[in-house]
Formats: sequence, structure tokens, C-alpha cells
Amino acid sequence: MSRPRVFVSYTGRTDADRARSKAVCDALEAAGFEPLRDRERLDARLPWKQQIHEMIADAHGAVSLLSPPALESDWVAREAALLVHRWRTSEAFGLAVLRTSDV
Repeated sequence: MSRPRVFVSYTGRTDADRARSKAVCDALEAAGFEPLRDRERLDARLPWKQQIHEMIADAHGAVSLLSPPALESDWVAREAALLVHRWRTSEAFGLAVLRTSDV
């Protein structure tokens, strides 16, 4: 049986954000979910934006990690718009937004 897939949205601009996203993925994995994070999933031979869109479309839910650098990222804003659209149009899609203490 496949595990529920959870897309993790974050910015990779800082070591702290990358570490936070890794910790969330580890916790999701330990809880029986399949985390979808770009660092482990992207194939360098394929267009990365398309792959992100496919991961979001394939996910059962998502966690969006917001830090000051994430709030400044145009790409994180695009992902957030896609995630909110999925959440609004799919009753089964779960969305959690986690803010760091410095936001």
C-alpha cells in the first residue's frame, strides 16, 4: 500500500531553511508519510518547474514552511498559490502552514 504523499514547500536560500525542511521531512517519514521535497526528487535532466508542478499535483497534502527568506521568494509565492488552489478545489487535500519564530 502506498503512503500518503506530502509536498514540502520551503526556500533553500539559507542553511536554517534547508535544515528545517529536512527535519519536517524526517518527521513526516517517521509518521508514515512520503515527503516530496525537491532536493531528493528533482531529475536534473528534466525541467525543474514542471517537476515541482507534478509533485504538487501528485501530493495528498502539503506543508508550507514560511521564514523571512521564504516570504521574499517569488517561487515560494508561486508554490503557495498552487497549494492554496489545490486546497480550495480538493476536499481531500490537506495544507499546513508553519511559520518560523522569526516571521
